[in-house]
Amino acid sequence: MQHSASLGDSDSRRLSLRNVSLATSGRYRCEVSAEAPSFQTVKDSFHLQIYVLPSRGPVINGVLDYRRLGVRKGDELRLNCSCHQSAPPTSLSWFINDHKVHDKHVLEYPPREEGELMTSVLGLRIKMEERHMAEHALRVKCVASLDPVFWRSQEESFPIIQDFPLPDDGSSGVAVAPSTTGKCILSRPSSRDFQAPSQLPLPCILMKIRLSRNVLHEAVRRSERQ
Repeated sequence: MQHSASLGDSDSRRLSLRNVSLATSGRYRCEVSAEAPSFQTVKDSFHLQIYVLPSRGPVINGVLDYRRLGVRKGDELRLNCSCHQSAPPTSLSWFINDHKVHDKHVLEYPPREEGELMTSVLGLRIKMEERHMAEHALRVKCVASLDPVFWRSQEESFPIIQDFPLPDDGSSGVAVAPSTTGKCILSRPSSRDFQAPSQLPLPCILMKIRLSRNVLHEAVRRSERQ
């Protein structure tokens, strides 16, 4: 990368720069002086910003468990978003179900220097509440921007696991099965929206294991209260 700019076709009225680099960024001033006898001078300045755009959009890290096991009310969502090698560093923002996440739920890291370029990282730490459970899946999006020249995003979708009251007989009271659309969701065993395959796909098996643990924990709590 060049570290100095040439004036190119510049003249007394126009500034033209070639071979610009990050070092070219800065404040430039234009000054005009009148001839005698007044010699009045007028000047103005502006800031020139040179951008190096990221080669790709932001990346969300820490999604594997949420993809496989889903999220439920009370879970803490712990994710990081990074956008690599730009100048200046990109600005990152989190969105859940198209709503921007409040600053109190984000964890800001200082930009990481990589030569002349910077990598931005922003964490997300938020406890799942009832308001997050309104849809069939939790949509989490990270947006990276270098206003006004760059805007990219990545979105992840995690299945939502709804809790059902535990019946008095100690059974789970719910069924785990793939729906006709191929998604793995929970419902009452009598639901007509579910198939009854002899072998569940892996996501449904993992969900069933998690549900069984919940049933066991609830049974223990009930026995302790008796």
